[in-house]
Formats: sequence, C-alpha cells, structure tokens
Amino acid sequence: MNQKQNIEQFLNIPEIFLIEFNFKNSSIEVREQLTFNDVFLRDFYEIIQGHCKEFAYISTCNRVSFYFTSSDYHKSADFIRCELARLVDKPLEQLETQMLNMYGSNAIRHLLSVISSLDSMVLGENEIFGQIKTAYKKCVKLGTTGLIINRLFHQAFSTGKRVRNETDICKNPLSIASIAVEKAVEAYGALKNKDILIVGSGEMADLLLKNIIKQGHDNTITIANRSKEKAEELLHSNNVKQYNVIHINELRSSDISYDLIFTSTSSRQYLLEYETIKNSALKNLIVCIDISVPRNINPNIKDHDSVLLFDIDDLREISNRNLERREGSISKVKEIIEQDIEEFLFWYSGLEMTPIIVKLQNKFDEVRIQELQKYKNKKLSHLSENDFQIIEELTRQIMIKTLHNPITALKKYQQRKPDSHVSLETIIEELFH
Repeated sequence: MNQKQNIEQFLNIPEIFLIEFNFKNSSIEVREQLTFNDVFLRDFYEIIQGHCKEFAYISTCNRVSFYFTSSDYHKSADFIRCELARLVDKPLEQLETQMLNMYGSNAIRHLLSVISSLDSMVLGENEIFGQIKTAYKKCVKLGTTGLIINRLFHQAFSTGKRVRNETDICKNPLSIASIAVEKAVEAYGALKNKDILIVGSGEMADLLLKNIIKQGHDNTITIANRSKEKAEELLHSNNVKQYNVIHINELRSSDISYDLIFTSTSSRQYLLEYETIKNSALKNLIVCIDISVPRNINPNIKDHDSVLLFDIDDLREISNRNLERREGSISKVKEIIEQDIEEFLFWYSGLEMTPIIVKLQNKFDEVRIQELQKYKNKKLSHLSENDFQIIEELTRQIMIKTLHNPITALKKYQQRKPDSHVSLETIIEELFH
C-alpha cells in the first residue's frame, strides 16, 4: 500500500484537487468570466466553503486555477463544478469540455510544473512565479488557506527557486510582453517610425516598453493610465525621450489615432471600442495587441478591414518556437519536480500518523491520571500535596520515556519510501524495542 492509498483509506486525510481553465483547453471568453476581483473572490469562497476545507485561487493571463482540499473529493468537486457553470452561464456538460480536473499527486505535479514555467505559454518565463505568489498571498489574507494548501504552495515556491537556480530554462527568458512585441514586428516588419499607444503602467507595460525600445523605436510613445504620475515614472525609468501621457478615460475620444496599440490592465470592462478607432483606421492599418484577461479591447474591432487584433491566445505560434529552443532543459526541470513531489508526499503522508500519536499520548495520560487519582484517594492519602505532585511528575516522565520508542517508530514508518513494504513484525519490533 503506497502513501496515497494510506491517506485515502486509513484516516481520510483531505485530498488535494484542482479545477483549471487554461490557454490549452479553454477559450479566453471563459477565462475572463472566471477572473475574480477581491470582492468576487470572497463571495465565491462564502458559497463553496461548506464544500471544501481549504481553497486557493490563481488567475493569470493564461489560466484560472482553483485548488481545494476536501475529505469527500467527488462530492465537493461536483458541487464546485456546478457553481462554476452557473457563474459563466453555461451548461455543465459544455463547460466540462474546457475544464482540467486533477487530484492528489497529479494536482501537486501540475502546480509545480506551472510555477516552474513548464506549463506556460512561454516556456521559461519569469513572471509566473510572482503572479502565483501574489495570488497566494491574497488567499492567505482572505483566510481561505490552511495547513495543507499553505505547505503545498511553499513547496511550489521552493521548487520554482530550484528550477531557476539549477537549470537554464529561464536563461534569457521570453515573456508574454516580448512575444507581443514580436507579433507586432511580424505585422509591420519594423516598429521604428510607428506611433505607439500602451494602455496601462504595470509590470507588463514596463516589459512592453523595454521590448519596444529594443526594436529601435524612435517615435512617440503614449501611455494611457489612470495615474499620469505613474505613467510618467515608467517612461522616465526607461529613458523615453518622445512621449505623451493621457488619462485612460481619454481613450473614449474619437480622435484616438495610433499605428500600434498594446493593452495590459486589470480592467473588467472594454477600454477600446469599435467606434473609438474606426475613423483613424480609415487612414492606415492599425495593429492592436490585447494581452489582458479580461480583455481590454472589444473583439468586434477586428471586423474593421484595416485593423489587425490579436489577443493572448493568438501568441501561441511564437511561444511554440520558444519551446523548441528550450527543450534541452525540460528533462532536468521534470526531475526536480518529481523530487519535490516526493518530499511533499512524505510530509503529506505524515498527516495520517499525527492523530494516532496524539491519541496514543492522550490514552496513556488518561490511564495515568485515573490510576493516580485512585491511589491519591486511598493508598497515598497520607501524602502532602507537594509529595503527590512529585509522584505525579514521576509517572508523567515514565510515560514520556515509555512512549518515546513507539512514537519514534511511528514517525519513521510515516517517512518510508512510497513503494516500500514494512511487515507487521518489523513495526512491532521497532515500537517496543
């Protein structure tokens, strides 16, 4: 019997399971519907908390992941899948075709693969580590995590650091931003004289700006943002000489006219509509690259003959070329992941022994106290309270020393290799050696 079977059959330790929608199996329309802000995340947890013990939520431009623990995996998963179908207003049967379901070691392996950028659209990207860490901290603050989820994610952070330190998979990394700029170069041939608009001023906007500059761009760059000060800081930090800053609300003006538009914000509403660019699109080709989830550009813009619109899912072709360049590092990353899965499972299997050890200690202590009380009331009634406390401490120390070997043996047993076989005779011998 391996560790996983012990967990499921012996004490029914809560199982880890995952429901995910990612760029490989689901549409961007579904993923953006399941991109929760902090308020919606809290409301969702209030709905499901009676059906799971712990919960963590990850949302990036390429995936939306729900990690849970439950002592009744099948019942909990069925309820949560139905709730997700209700949220996106789709029949469950239809949503399930875009849904990844995993549990146990497979769910653990998936998280470790994601944080190692092995399951990313851009193999070797660095951004995913920080995105998962930020998402996890939000869940901790919300109070949705617990012993198992916390340990799982800290194991993932350790794995991610090992992958970056021990392999070359993240050496000279690409990013979603660099691929977006490469897509723009493919569309135009060069960016040198193009009038460019970047919507947003966060980390992704910074990466976009750096990659645009690398292409030798020497025309005006405009940033649209809610905070003009933050946009100006971003431009100055990248030493941009020709720039303009506008408030994000100005995007609704019919005078918007750019050759190339990048959008990357957390807005849940479209910031650019067909009406906004139709006049300028009559004059020249406009390339729009929307790497936001939810999307910032209304997809109906692509209906205009002079507009090329790309979203995050349109960047796969370039990312596949990146995959070919990094295939040599994949086997080493997988080796690290398998080592760390085993480490986590050693700890995880220990959860089955902890209640046994506690019960063993409590039972011995219960018997000790009962017998002491009998002697105190009869044969030791002549002793003072101080003398009796000395005897009580003596019996407690005898109990601790008596249980030392059995408890040590139980802990050793829980840390055995998953494929090892320990006979009953060996366990008894070690318990009372």
